Amino acid sequence: MSTVMLIGCTGLIGSALTRRMLEAGYRVIGYSRGDVKIEHPNFISCRGELSELSTMVRIMQRYQVDTVIHNAALSHPKMAQDNPYKMFQINLVGVINSIEAASISKVKRYLFSSAAGVYGNNISDPIYETAPLQSECAYDSAKIAAEEVVKNYGLECAVLRIGFVYGPGRVHECPIAMLVREVQATGKANWPSGRDQYLDFIHIDDTVDGFIGAIAAPKLNYKIYNLGGGRLTPYQDVIKIVNKLYPQAQISVGPGGLGYDDIGRMDNSRALEDFGYAPKVSLEQGIEGYAQWLKTQE
Repeated sequence: MSTVMLIGCTGLIGSALTRRMLEAGYRVIGYSRGDVKIEHPNFISCRGELSELSTMVRIMQRYQVDTVIHNAALSHPKMAQDNPYKMFQINLVGVINSIEAASISKVKRYLFSSAAGVYGNNISDPIYETAPLQSECAYDSAKIAAEEVVKNYGLECAVLRIGFVYGPGRVHECPIAMLVREVQATGKANWPSGRDQYLDFIHIDDTVDGFIGAIAAPKLNYKIYNLGGGRLTPYQDVIKIVNKLYPQAQISVGPGGLGYDDIGRMDNSRALEDFGYAPKVSLEQGIEGYAQWLKTQE
């Protein structure tokens, strides 16, 4: 049985990925700041901080970890946006510690959760992994720097550049959830701007599929992989889908963006080639399911 250590096993991606790995037959070592309440014979919860290099080494060696996934981070550009020191300590130094622990422990494969934001404002269709990187904020800068660390540490590795993840379980700011919640609560939405924002939306189920593929791939031919939703999506497309779900709603969203980097459609060819990744959840299906889930959270 292969053993995977998931650093950052709570939150949207971490919790969904933990469940899927257990279903797939992996032994999962969940590393988190707090205890994780998962009752499964193949799940082991380990408490620790990203600053605790020796703790991570001890755990990796004790459980003979094959693969490390670093998924722990401040997961949104607007989190700690006024505290770059905190952003870099968590999103960069934490990666340095975990990959050093993996190196000491002779872990076979190291996967790092990066983000589409490393491309900066780029609405190309498609965006390839070879596109120039641009830093628009401390969050993007930390991801870019962490990618360079991972690529050059000497381990078999993959950096997964993930689009804007949405779907059941997302608790941080999400422009899909914001619109749906407002419409569900009031029957209308009147925003001054946002319809021209471009984001590469990827459903949580597709995100987890990408990770599972990267874990199981016999060989990783590249160090960088895009994991996107497969669609060039201006926010006005989201508005149309929500309006179709709620035809009586009065929705008005003005021109301009929502305060995020504009991201076009990321090309997924590398991930398809090496581990069969292709997004399965359409934006229409994803928003409908997300809306149903949000209704249950009231």
